[in-house]
Amino acid sequence: MNNIRYFVEKVDKVKYCGGDFLQLTVTQFKPPFQTKPTTGEKHDYKTCENCLSSLVKLKISLQNKYEEFPHCCKFHSNLASKDFFHKIDFKDAHIHTAEKIIFTYQHIINTIDTDNWKEEISNYIEYTVESFGKMPKGKLW
Repeated sequence: MNNIRYFVEKVDKVKYCGGDFLQLTVTQFKPPFQTKPTTGEKHDYKTCENCLSSLVKLKISLQNKYEEFPHCCKFHSNLASKDFFHKIDFKDAHIHTAEKIIFTYQHIINTIDTDNWKEEISNYIEYTVESFGKMPKGKLW
């Protein structure tokens, strides 16, 4: 994640402790990153024929979408003209996305019967969502 960029969206002058300060509202661009699968006793995607088959199909399907990126839709097309955007940051996004789907499925299977299943699953899903990166908001588009 070496291409995280921060952008000032808004600057406000605020009074604080008798002085004037600048308050910045920022937005960021953060490319996606790879996640790691969790382990468990019930399920291992590496030995599951259905998971391995699904993983291959997902990678192929997502590869086709990646080839069009960032010109896949109006929203992402705006990235092509931005100096902070480098398609290389998304080089393996299709592979990592396919893995994230399978890894999340595995995590749910392996934690659904634990005492703290809700927290474990929620935390892993939050980690996975965060791993997709972040697009800047506001006037940058």
